Amino acid sequence: MIIKGIHQSGMGGANRSIRKQKKAFSRRGLLLDEFFHGTINLNTSPKQYEVIKYDVMFQDVRYWSFPRFRKEDFGFIRVRLLKHRDVLYPDWGYVYFAHKSPHFTNHSVFELLGPELPGFEKSDAIEIEIGEGLMRCYPSF
Repeated sequence: MIIKGIHQSGMGGANRSIRKQKKAFSRRGLLLDEFFHGTINLNTSPKQYEVIKYDVMFQDVRYWSFPRFRKEDFGFIRVRLLKHRDVLYPDWGYVYFAHKSPHFTNHSVFELLGPELPGFEKSDAIEIEIGEGLMRCYPSF
């Protein structure tokens, strides 16, 4: 499945969280050491998507040692191919679902987690390819 969208600025909080989360994911077998310490927000509006199945799912992940931070669930769908500025990046990274994130309830915005993209700027067009049967597209209402 091909998903097209535009980069949308985020809230700026992912950098610190991703550093901590990567360590927790590593303990569960998902190695993301080479990945950027942040996410790319991909806005697919007006199209919306629903996850059918994750490639990787972690439940009850605690990545902060502070008691006020509860456990969280994370889902990942492998990005088979990412296209940015006519450059193709095979096996680039993941569509990343942090289930506490405000993006998790907006079915037109996805967070992408992977290596840093050279020359990446706000409002850049991005295309990703994921495996068939992992998500379905439906019109916005």
